[in-house]
Amino acid sequence: MVNVNSLSSVDVGLGKTFLINRTSGRWAVVAHEAMRLLHSTETADAEPRRALLEQLAAKGVFNAPYSPPANLNTLILKVTKKCNYGCKYCYDLEADDAWIDIKLETAMAAIDEALRLAHAPNTGLVHPDLGVILHGGEPTLRFDLIKQIVIEGRRLAKEYGKTVSFSVQSNLSLLNDDMVQFSYENDLAWGVSMDGPPEINDKFRVLHSGRGTYSYFDRALEKYPDFVRKCGVMTTVTSATEDHLLQIARHFRDCGLSVWKWSLFQSLGVARKMAARRSSTPPRRSTPHGTLCATPSRPVSSMVLKSVRCSTT
Repeated sequence: MVNVNSLSSVDVGLGKTFLINRTSGRWAVVAHEAMRLLHSTETADAEPRRALLEQLAAKGVFNAPYSPPANLNTLILKVTKKCNYGCKYCYDLEADDAWIDIKLETAMAAIDEALRLAHAPNTGLVHPDLGVILHGGEPTLRFDLIKQIVIEGRRLAKEYGKTVSFSVQSNLSLLNDDMVQFSYENDLAWGVSMDGPPEINDKFRVLHSGRGTYSYFDRALEKYPDFVRKCGVMTTVTSATEDHLLQIARHFRDCGLSVWKWSLFQSLGVARKMAARRSSTPPRRSTPHGTLCATPSRPVSSMVLKSVRCSTT
């Protein structure tokens, strides 16, 4: 059902307007002329207005609000708590945590239970019955274990008559020929955690020595360009990034990556110390790389709008 009254808009410059359906969160970027047509009551505009509404409908702008699945469809496995990075905002490693790896038996027991809880076999749909995200730490530190989990997981899914997909969330610093080949052969998807160009990324995403990490991504992109450009990017929103989301999105676009998402900083694990330091001093809003924010300093709705707008340019 087309309801123009549910649409809100923001001018994003360059002759473009960001358009969002408030009831569903679905959006599009349109030319300024399109906005004029949407609100026009002139007879001469009736036909182009109808065509515009059809285009927006075809893009899903007027689709029903997202409805969460009733059954389990995603499992996140912590392959290891070990990591070769020392990111200052890491939400892992509480005071009583240890740098341990998951046991294969534990991983397979979790996948077995998840497959049993997942919905009935997905017939004719794009998404698998269960998606397994292999997380860390840095999961590629145990790529030998990842291989076993993927192979055994697919065998187990076949026994249940269900489908399963696997993905790795990595910093890509250890990416090598074996990982790339195995991923192509076994349909293993990848996501990379990055915060933008070097001057932004290297503020908090650092090695244990404190040195920046952007060069590792740059090296992976140079050596495996086709592979890396199929990865989705995940950026953590902190006070170092919140005012640069458009710049970050454009940076990864220019690198050839087509998927960019973000998550808010969480004051957990290692990041508790950063959050504690911030609570004793006000955030420095005037500098591009201020202190970490335990909570967004702007309303969440503003953050959402900003990130969505970034992903369209």
